[in-house]
Amino acid sequence: EIYAQNALSLAKQYDLDALKGNCWITLGLISYSRSNFQQSIDHYNKALIEFTKSGQKNLLALAYMDIGVSNRKLGLYETAIENFMNAARIFENLSKRESLADTYSSIGGCFSDLDNYKSSLEYNNKALQLRRQLKKNELISSSLNNIGFVYYRSDKPDSAIYYLSRSLQMMKADKDSNELVLTLQNLGASWAKKGQLDKGERYILRSLKIAENYKQSEEYVRGKEDLAEIYLEQKKYTKAIQAYEILILKYPEKSVFFADRISDIKHLQQNNT
Repeated sequence: EIYAQNALSLAKQYDLDALKGNCWITLGLISYSRSNFQQSIDHYNKALIEFTKSGQKNLLALAYMDIGVSNRKLGLYETAIENFMNAARIFENLSKRESLADTYSSIGGCFSDLDNYKSSLEYNNKALQLRRQLKKNELISSSLNNIGFVYYRSDKPDSAIYYLSRSLQMMKADKDSNELVLTLQNLGASWAKKGQLDKGERYILRSLKIAENYKQSEEYVRGKEDLAEIYLEQKKYTKAIQAYEILILKYPEKSVFFADRISDIKHLQQNNT
């Protein structure tokens, strides 16, 4: 941070607009890494001013993307979409197809957050079309996973399973184990929603093994919670409790929430015995 601030001072001294913009982006990324998303937005907005003056259109679009990501973290999905749209227009004019596809994917994610599944599918399919043109399997599989997740959230497990299975096949071919966990979790949740709990359990267990190996804490927590919900549906209350007890040991900072879930399950267990 000190180096970025020193560089910014020099850039201001010599009136170097592009360099000032890059310094503000660096400071924004530092704030983002500290989960200070509003401050990161303030820094990115200052970068926008400098990139506009310097005519650095690609960097301008990337700054809009950064602002969109921070706003999404704050739950300001409509504002995030507005910034992503600004980035998309620039990338389209510059014929930056891969960046445009990434932007469409982000827009689709925001619409999904807003439960606007029709618009989410529209933009995720736009991203998929561009990624197919680029013939990049890891990006295609990511879009297939995103589309499958939207179908899962909109209570269409058959369509979800179709797209997620295609995503899984491509990831296996590329041996993309780091990204595999999300698709496995989404598949497990989709099979569970379809009523095939045993199949859902198998996919979730596979995802947990990978998440633990790659130290993906957020994905591990989500997988354990999904697994606990499957156990509840199967009336395997002891296993559901054990899943949350493991989470308490691994993530003591969230122990109050997990303990409350254990209490709820014990109450449900008493009422059903």
